[in-house]
This record gives sequence, C-alpha cells and structure tokens, in this order.
Amino acid sequence: MPDNPAHVAQGPKEFVRGALAACINVMLTYPLNKLISRQAYEGLNIRTAWGTILDDVKKGHLFRGIWPPLFQRSLASGAMFASYDLWFHQLQRLKHGNWDYLDSRSATDIREESWEVRVGAAFLAGSSEWLLTPLERTQTLLQHRKYTEVFSSARQAWLAMSKVGIREFYRGGSAILLRNGPANAAFFSLRDMTHDSLPPAPPGFSTAAWDALRDFFSGAILGAAISTFLYPLNTAKMVMQIELSTRHKSVYETLLMVHQTRGGIMGMYRGVWLNSMRSLLSWGITNASLSSFAFPLSRARVRASELSLDKLLTPLTRFFPVHAFLNFSPVMNGQKILFLRNILFV
Repeated sequence: MPDNPAHVAQGPKEFVRGALAACINVMLTYPLNKLISRQAYEGLNIRTAWGTILDDVKKGHLFRGIWPPLFQRSLASGAMFASYDLWFHQLQRLKHGNWDYLDSRSATDIREESWEVRVGAAFLAGSSEWLLTPLERTQTLLQHRKYTEVFSSARQAWLAMSKVGIREFYRGGSAILLRNGPANAAFFSLRDMTHDSLPPAPPGFSTAAWDALRDFFSGAILGAAISTFLYPLNTAKMVMQIELSTRHKSVYETLLMVHQTRGGIMGMYRGVWLNSMRSLLSWGITNASLSSFAFPLSRARVRASELSLDKLLTPLTRFFPVHAFLNFSPVMNGQKILFLRNILFV
C-alpha cells in the first residue's frame, strides 16, 4: 500500500491552513476591497471612490467592518478547503464503490486521474459557502457610507436585519450560489495544471523559494481570471445587499437594473480592474500561504470512512438562521453518506 493512501482525508489540517491563509489575505487586502466595493455598489469613479477612502482614513474608519469579513473569510476558506477534501474522498468512494481501489493508489495518482471528481467536489464545497451569507451581508452594510451613522457595529446590523426577518440575512444569497460554485470548480480543477505550467527554478535559485513563487503566481493568475469573468455576479450581489427592508430582487432583475442605470455592459464591470488587482494579490497570497502553512498537522489525519458530512454541515446550521432538512441515504455496501436535500428559508 502507498505511504499516503488516497482514502486518507485531512479535513482538520485543510481547515486550519485555509483559515490562516484567509486571515492574512483579508488583513492585507481589506482597504483595496473597500475601494472596489465603493465603485461597485455606488457606481463611483476611481477618483471619487479614493476620496471617500481618504475620508475614512481621517475619521479612523478605514478598517471599519473588518471583523465580519475576517471571521467570514477565515471560516469560509477553512470550511471550503476542508469540505473540498471531504467531498473529494466521498465522491471517489461513490465512483469506485468501496475503499479497495483507493487503498491501492497514492493520493497523487488518484487526483491526477479524477478531474471530474475534483470539479464536483469543488462545486459542492463552493456552494456550501452560501450558509455564511449573513456575514457577507453584514460586511456590505457596514462598508456602505449611508449606514455609517446607522450602525456602529456588526451587532447593530444583525439586530436590524432580525427585525425584518430571516430572509433579510440571506439577501443576495442567490448571487453567491451562482458565483461560488463555478468559481471554486474552476480554481480547484485548474490550480495544479497552472502551477505545473510555470517554468522550473532557474539555476542557482532556491527550489523552495521558486515553488512559493509558482504557488503565488498560479493562484494570482487563476483568481484574477475567474473573478473578472464572474464580476457582474459580484456587482449584483453587492447591489442586492445594500438594500434593507425593501423588496427582494432576483439576480436577473438586479443585473438588468445595473445595465440600464449605468449605461450598459461597461457599467456592470465598473471597478473590475481594481477587483482584478485585488484578486491577483488575494488568491496569490492564499495559494502561497496554503503551502507555507503545511506544518505538522498531518498527525491529525483521519480515515475518510470515519468522517460523515453531517459532522461538517450540521454545526453550521446551529449558528445561522436557516433550517436544513438533512437525510441519510443508503449507498453502496450499506454505508451511509449525508446529502443536503433541501435548504429552505423559514
């Protein structure tokens, strides 16, 4: 049997690595993200948006609202990488019927010959981030200038939304679903390919340092390309989430409104260049950090057969205003795997 059998999941290790990478990412890119957000949901040009950021600096508000995204992104990133690892192993098991085939293969071999499983696992992991919509929603409210005097903390924003109803926490959630699933599928399926396509270390250059650069640039290239392609969905999400106590609009209706009020397609992409710059830094930092945080958490390895998806998903439903109807379904060899059948608003 290979030293690193493919059925060995490393969910706890992947969670910690993803969370730490996200913390570094958010702290370094938050001011730029704030500048992009002002352009996207207020339709400001770069000069005007920069002026509002300078005003925030003078008032000491530059990092106002950082706690929700810091918590949300660290939790989401950790959960994304951990759930991807878990989904990958469970889908591999469903594909081959049992662990016997996986026991005979190394993790590297399995990943190289399972492109469709990587895509499926990444899509499911990205879609799971929808559960964290309330935190993105809170971040948007705290970043918007018209709520500066209304909400002084995330707690006040949550109280205001709770008075309207549970659906208010998930405003913009449909845009997040449409954005995150495809984005994750593209990132995880192309990450290794992009990394390997970059040139090897030049003579005399440290191999470890060059690998870190390749990790950074592969993440940066993919992140910028994916976020640019899906940018209209991000704009729609932010426009939807700056509303409070108003009628809920669909993604299509929001995109149509942005198209009409901002002068066409280009208006939907307002702020895209700064967003691409942020994504270059953000995904480059995240991808490089994941490799840097490969400290000895490997001792925490757990057999994937001993994990169940309810251990991952059920705790999330306790902390967010959503009711999940979860069922256990019998699958191959009498084993059971949790499927998220329906997620319904109250």
